[in-house]
This record gives sequence, structure tokens and C-alpha cells, in this order.
Amino acid sequence: MSVWYSLDKACVNHITGRDSFDAIMAGIMAGKQAGLSPIKLNMVAMQGVNDHEIERMTQSLP
Repeated sequence: MSVWYSLDKACVNHITGRDSFDAIMAGIMAGKQAGLSPIKLNMVAMQGVNDHEIERMTQSLP
């Protein structure tokens, strides 16, 4: 997966400027269901925006 901004829907929508969280998550889950493993996400950490989620982003996907 290319860029993942946040695990918080409001934050993703703020960063992307559109309601894109559900589509992004659906794509990630589709990859998981298709057997892609491991799924790697590239996070762009932005100070004061999503940097508080760095540790959480290292956790496993649901």
C-alpha cells in the first residue's frame, strides 16, 4: 500500500480533503482478504497532525 495517513477517520478526511477513509480501509482489507501478506503501509508522519499515531500504526491491522 502506498500512503496511509491516519487510523482516525476525521484525520484522514482532513488530510486528504475528502471522505476517503472508508475506501482506503476497504482497499487494505481487500488486500488482506486476497492473501497479501505482509501488508506494509507507508505512513507520512506530520508533526501536530498524526504524529501521535506512529506507535499505533505499527500495530497489526484488524
